[in-house]
Amino acid sequence: TIIKKRYIDEVSKNKLLAYIVRNIAQINGQKFFSETEDFLQVGVMGLSKDTELKPHYHLPQYKTIDKNQEVLIILSGKIEVTFFDIDSNEKVDSKIVDGGCILVLIDGGHGFRMLEDTQLVEVKQGPYEGQSMDKSYF
Repeated sequence: TIIKKRYIDEVSKNKLLAYIVRNIAQINGQKFFSETEDFLQVGVMGLSKDTELKPHYHLPQYKTIDKNQEVLIILSGKIEVTFFDIDSNEKVDSKIVDGGCILVLIDGGHGFRMLEDTQLVEVKQGPYEGQSMDKSYF
């Protein structure tokens, strides 16, 4: 079964902090997990041999982005992710994410501790304007 678990921060007005998609190797067809209003649209595709996706391009769109979000695709290993409320700097929760999972970070703060040697892919909005414009530490 595919598990999409959404982590809601009840401390700061029920903001959606993140969601984890587990068992992505079991997905058949195209499955998007994001909500239509999310700044990052995240999906997984398990496509059969000879499946074709029509050639296409994406139309220019002008959007206002008011927060950066990121996606971690855990290829192998194991990570403990800790979620924080950024208004109070309080720890909200922590979860274990391992190989074959996708972690979509929507809001709030977060920290990571590698529990095993880990390979992952990180995707976030650009352009990157340097660390001083990108992060604030607790």
